[in-house]
Amino acid sequence: MSRCLPNAVAPTLAILLGLLATTGCLGHAPMSETVMFRDASTTPRHTSAAGIGLTTTSAAHLPSPPAGTGDTRYLRASDADLPRIGTYIALYDSEGAFAMSATGGVLVAGIDATLRLTPSVYATGAFGPGEESATAQVYLQHRVLNGSSGGAAVAVGYRREEVKTWADEGGLFATVAMPLDIVGLRTHGLLRLTDKNNIGLRVGVFGGVTRETRDAVVTVSFTAGGF
Repeated sequence: MSRCLPNAVAPTLAILLGLLATTGCLGHAPMSETVMFRDASTTPRHTSAAGIGLTTTSAAHLPSPPAGTGDTRYLRASDADLPRIGTYIALYDSEGAFAMSATGGVLVAGIDATLRLTPSVYATGAFGPGEESATAQVYLQHRVLNGSSGGAAVAVGYRREEVKTWADEGGLFATVAMPLDIVGLRTHGLLRLTDKNNIGLRVGVFGGVTRETRDAVVTVSFTAGGF
């Protein structure tokens, strides 16, 4: 598989690891999962070795802190209003069976990889930095549509996110990052604007429930780039 990846993998990975220095608490959109729409079942085949573009991620609703934290801790509402904007780069093998990508930008950073398990089922894992603990995502994905003009997939998954809260510490307010576990469903799809260079638009939606607070969480991402 390594022979199928571009020769620039080593320097590219070095750059991507540098991107992780950008602190982000909300999980990024894993772009490696677009490998689901690049295999032999796509006509024409999309076999370029790399893709690059811009991506945004935002939370439609962030959960409340766990009840055990008491009344002196409050959700930092501004976190829900700040979109995470970044640049991603993705590397694909030539058989459409594996891909890895990384994202870095404003309030977001992370790396991820996707592996084909069956002709239409894929596993995706993602990792990012956080203030108190790392953010993480794991998805089992099923491709439901694939073609020259676009594709779509559904998934079940787990996310570990950090929520910013205000804490009253001796009369002084300070921000505290709290990790929360979220289980839910995800769907994403893409529309290719041209077949020649694979330029397109992509949207992803994740909806889940936090284990600690039983709050609903919705995360939406938009991407423009080469798929």
